[in-house]
Amino acid sequence: MSKKANDITIAYVDSKKSIGTSLKNTKPTLSKKISDLGDLKFNEGAQFVTQSLEDGGAIQYLFVKKRISPFDFQSVIRKNLVSSLNNEDGVVVYLNKLGVKDKELAVEAIATLSELEAWNPPVYGKRKKDQKPKTRILPQFKTSLNSQKIKRIVGRSVCVGEKNGLVRTLASMPSNILTPKEFKKILQNRAKSNKYSYKFLDTVALKKLGAGSMLAVMSADPDTEGGIAHLTYKPKSKAKAVVSLVGKGLCFDTGGYNVKTSHMYTMHRDMTGSAVALALFEALVELKAPIEVHAYLALAENLISPTGYKPNDVVIAMDGTSIEVVDTDAEGRMVLCDTLCYSKKVNPDLILNFATLTGTAVYSIGTRRAAVFSNSTKAGELAVAVGIETGERCWLFPIGEDYYENIKSEVADILQCSNARGVDHINAATFLSHFVGDTPWVHMDLSSEENKGGLGLVSSDITGFGVRWGLKFIEHWCQAPVVR
Repeated sequence: MSKKANDITIAYVDSKKSIGTSLKNTKPTLSKKISDLGDLKFNEGAQFVTQSLEDGGAIQYLFVKKRISPFDFQSVIRKNLVSSLNNEDGVVVYLNKLGVKDKELAVEAIATLSELEAWNPPVYGKRKKDQKPKTRILPQFKTSLNSQKIKRIVGRSVCVGEKNGLVRTLASMPSNILTPKEFKKILQNRAKSNKYSYKFLDTVALKKLGAGSMLAVMSADPDTEGGIAHLTYKPKSKAKAVVSLVGKGLCFDTGGYNVKTSHMYTMHRDMTGSAVALALFEALVELKAPIEVHAYLALAENLISPTGYKPNDVVIAMDGTSIEVVDTDAEGRMVLCDTLCYSKKVNPDLILNFATLTGTAVYSIGTRRAAVFSNSTKAGELAVAVGIETGERCWLFPIGEDYYENIKSEVADILQCSNARGVDHINAATFLSHFVGDTPWVHMDLSSEENKGGLGLVSSDITGFGVRWGLKFIEHWCQAPVVR
């Protein structure tokens, strides 16, 4: 490995006044003052400077303004280090002029990036033969951090990057390949190889449980293989908490009788919430989290059929709530409300819910952040704080209270959604909150599951957003640090 050609050094600078000083006691070192290498404008809070070497190689220096946000740091790392990480000769990273916490964050970001860049999207036919496999190039870190600490950070980061890749892979699979039936097979195989418990609630089981809301969505396909997949992990020692993860798994969404007149092209990704819940669950298993974790994946398709459910239908959810159907394209909340009811049977201390639920979330905040909702002020504030900490940023919206006025029904306990145009993301979250009761609950509407040009550390348009956030949120909420 040619270290000189691929050396990268990272340093913080306090202000422009300190830019003119030389870096001392660093390896490698600049041969002249930083001020002589060009004007550092810090348009993105950070800037790369390249120093050419006599042997034809180069050393890259990344100067980062103090107080730069984790998201900005991740973005500049990704934009400037990807080519180095893809170099087969490898890369050596020197962490200079950083505090201990900053060094840890830098190691985590770069190690995660190395795993994220090893991901290849699923392709088929002749394209599969032409696709070259990517090799993960894990950097060598030169720093004063304890080697065992680096090993733990890197191990966790690689795990998070790998699970992010799992989300992106599943979300990229066409709907005729990732059907509910095929999704079940994937889950069965993964449960066996990763040694966690798996069971599946099919149509018969759902009827016994009275899951009329989810069955309504599934009714368009009498031969459906849909249902609720329940995954379970229990630590060897006494669990510090019990957590339920719930994910929307619509493998394709036509809108039903309220057929989508546009934007149906990407509806194979309407199962992304279930992929995030699965990936987060497996990360907690792999990292041997000291908590009991249950994942509930609501797998189905929303099709057009003579047997499909219709506007004005009234169905009964698992907890006995009657629901007046308004729009068959609001199927996500229909499958989720029964799944949330079922997830409460283990008496969880926390429920995290992931779903590509509404277009209004995207209209409200775009695709750079996820929309979050909670029935707990503490959990809602933590959701935003963890978003800042991890670089997977969130925006907290209100729910409940007077928003219930929007979903009052004259014939049933609750309206599925409002007839009026407007805040459907808030109405949907308010609807779901009815089924969780007092259990602390956070619902993430995955408006950021796709962002053109990538997001944070992720280069692909499909972002795999939510795994890093969910892991850190659970650690904070349950006060249970997760280590590899």
